[in-house]
Amino acid sequence: MKTLENLEREYKSRNADIKRTFLDCFERTFKELDSTSIDINFSGTTTVSLLLVNKTIYSANVGDSRAILISCNKHGEWSSQPLSRDQKPDDPLEMQRILKCGGRVEAFKDYNGDPVGPARVWLKHENIPGLAMARSIGDKVAAQVGVLSEPEIMEFQLTEEDKMIVLASDGVWEFLSNDNVMNLILPFYHKNQPELACEKVIKESVNWWKKVNFVRYFMVYKLILGG
Repeated sequence: MKTLENLEREYKSRNADIKRTFLDCFERTFKELDSTSIDINFSGTTTVSLLLVNKTIYSANVGDSRAILISCNKHGEWSSQPLSRDQKPDDPLEMQRILKCGGRVEAFKDYNGDPVGPARVWLKHENIPGLAMARSIGDKVAAQVGVLSEPEIMEFQLTEEDKMIVLASDGVWEFLSNDNVMNLILPFYHKNQPELACEKVIKESVNWWKKVNFVRYFMVYKLILGG
């Protein structure tokens, strides 16, 4: 699966038609993945891609990976803004499509029927696949009920205040907000240490993952013991 090569190829062949470039690139990537030996009935991937043309950023996103832009104004105030939208199943537009295609959107339910965790995509009469995003490349079972591999494309104009772009998967954004990530990497930005900034974000995400999952395991343990 060669998304970057596909993007470059499609961009050249489409004479800079950005939207068509991204659409064809993601479609080609899906077909290439489907032609491999990988079983993608219940597996897939998110993708967030950015294309910079002069002062314009084009963002193409599938799923819940995210890109953010970090800026600093003339007063020295830092801020962050998303360059993509997380496509969760309970997003009104995404949910409408899934329901129209015959799917269900609801959280996993425990033994007592109480919802646990995020909203997920299910077949109407079966408790599969339980996908926690509304778009992906792969996940063919979920695609039967409206999960798309078609990217959402956005356009942004860069200014002199824009300093950094961060792209990461939901393994980061599930635990850290846009501003959390910005504040973590600012000290490394001032020292021109991008690799150390990435390591810091990963380390912090892993630490939060451990904390959250410790609480989850503890609650399950209590439930089993009837506490």
